Amino acid sequence: MKLLQSRVDLFPLNPSYATCSVSVYAEIGVAKKPLHCPIDLIGIDPDTTICINRSPPPSSSMRDSTSSSSSTASISQTRRETEEGTFRSDIAYRVMTECTGTIKERLDLSTCSLVDRLLEKRIINEKQKTQITDQHCGLTADQRMDKLLSLVKASIEVDSQVFHLFVEIIKQENTLITDRLAQTLLDYYKRLL
Repeated sequence: MKLLQSRVDLFPLNPSYATCSVSVYAEIGVAKKPLHCPIDLIGIDPDTTICINRSPPPSSSMRDSTSSSSSTASISQTRRETEEGTFRSDIAYRVMTECTGTIKERLDLSTCSLVDRLLEKRIINEKQKTQITDQHCGLTADQRMDKLLSLVKASIEVDSQVFHLFVEIIKQENTLITDRLAQTLLDYYKRLL
């Protein structure tokens, strides 16, 4: 959802939009742990767009009509969140650490678009991509893959959803080997829960 200044201006007119909190996270790769500090949103620079990954709360009439099925909806929501990739960073980090050998065996930096997709999702930056893909930088392919996986693991420590993105990126390679690797990572995660 995009939250524009015009939408913020309507907050006083609608009690369900009277306040808005935004969780602040440090830039990936900079901080060791995520910040879980909601801050009040007082106003927005008109030239700025804030993207939020949640929908606004339902209106009061919609809330009343759905209250009777709230327990069923809550169970469905929990199941859906698990399927969509709500992960614990400590377990996801452990999976990545313990499965490094398997990942390195099944992914080849020179034949897959993994690095480009990680850049696209802002898990790595352009400079890191260049270092990882440069075959003449003095690092072996194995060392470059280690560097890439250490960047992914650092990002997972900051935001556990990076693990979900990494698995989805692997699936996008669309081969039997990468599909199986993605499933192996997810299965191992579930075993560690």
